[in-house]
Order: sequence, then C-alpha cells, then structure tokens
Amino acid sequence: MLRYLVLCLLTLASTTAFAQDFKPARLLPGARKRLPAAGASFTLPKGWVGEWASDEVYALAPKGAAANGAGGQGGVFMTGAPLGGQQLAVPMVNLLESQATEVGARFDKELPGVSQLPWQVVEQGVFAGGRKGRLLLRAQTGQGVLEAYVALIKVQDFLYTVAGLWMTTPNSNYLAAADTVFASLKVKPPAPNQQLMGRVAGCWKYYEGSTDSGGHGSTNRTYRFDPRGLYSYHSSTWIRGCP
Repeated sequence: MLRYLVLCLLTLASTTAFAQDFKPARLLPGARKRLPAAGASFTLPKGWVGEWASDEVYALAPKGAAANGAGGQGGVFMTGAPLGGQQLAVPMVNLLESQATEVGARFDKELPGVSQLPWQVVEQGVFAGGRKGRLLLRAQTGQGVLEAYVALIKVQDFLYTVAGLWMTTPNSNYLAAADTVFASLKVKPPAPNQQLMGRVAGCWKYYEGSTDSGGHGSTNRTYRFDPRGLYSYHSSTWIRGCP
C-alpha cells in the first residue's frame, strides 16, 4: 500500500519556458472544489475525495481508498507556501528540482528507499512564461511501475504545488486526476499582513554559548526583515578547545 505522496531526488535538464499554458492529454470530469483557507480552487475529479491531511496539505485519492491513501495505490495532494528571500528569483526549472527533492526527502520516511529508486524523467516542461512547471517520472520496482508527479504554479511570492505518487495499472487514472487538478487550479494568495511586517522589520539576533572543561562554543544567528516581507538569514558558529 502506498501513502498519498512521495517524490524523489532528481537532476533536471535545461527546459524552455513556453509562453502557452499547460494543456494535458486527458482531463477528468468533476465538480469545482474551493479551499478558501489556501486561496485556491480546482476541479475535483468525479469519484475522488479529499481532506486536509495537515494545516497546509490537502490530500486527494479515489473514493474508497481514503484521502490518506490507505488501502489504495497512491494519491495526489495540493499545498501552497510563500517564497522568501532569494527564492523569488529562482527559475521555475530549479524550483521543480528543489521542490521534488524537498518533498521526496520528507516522505521517504514513509516508504524507505523510494527516493533511491532508478527514477527516469518521462516528461518535463515549463509553461506560461516560467510561472508554471510540470515533471513526471517513472521507476521500475519488483511490484510494478511507479509514477511520481510534481507541478508548480508561482503567483506573486507564493508557490502552489500539485504532487503525487502512484502505482500504474491498466485502468489507472491517477495521472489524469493530477493533471486535472493542476490544469484547473486557480489561486489567489492571501493578502500580506502589512501591520505585522512593519512590526517585525529590522535586525534580530540570537546568541547561544556554553563553557565547560573542554572549551567554549557559541552560535550567532542574524535575521533581517524588511517592510515588504523579504528577509535574509546568517548563522555562524565559534568553537575553542582548552589546551
């Protein structure tokens, strides 16, 4: 049994950012699903159900398999998170790589070793002038063929992710379901809290140190916030041993 999400470590080749939007090979019919808390809405495929797996992750799976993937062959999820600092200028192809790596490492704990499978890139593309990206991978296992999926939409300083993992079968519609969610996803990031950003703007420092018979060590962390919501971070560690 597969949980609803695992992605892998990968290396991407260079990808051209096409001006046109993504057009999937197959779309599933369904009803509009709105998630006000995430500022998102999309088409929920007919025969699929969804639920909040956490405060940030909305998980989807075929009805009867449960949204957490128990008893099923996989599933899909959608989430959104703000981009900070230098991430705002990162090209979409690099965001695809970093997001797949980050998610893969996190969920590798549920299926140990899945990120080390011989994954191969089947499809990859960047669309809408670099605002959208999509990646499909496959890996052969002793139980069959696994497909991993990650698709991103960048809106202002927010990044929305549609991703999933599933075992392919002759009648599988997981890829079509993921593409349906991605192609129909409409997002409106929450308005920034200008009052809060103004209150935390400035330089914040943290210091931690200790001394014992073996020597002295300290750590300094510096956070800088500006009123626009951007930030920078620096950390240094100093260790001195006793003679």
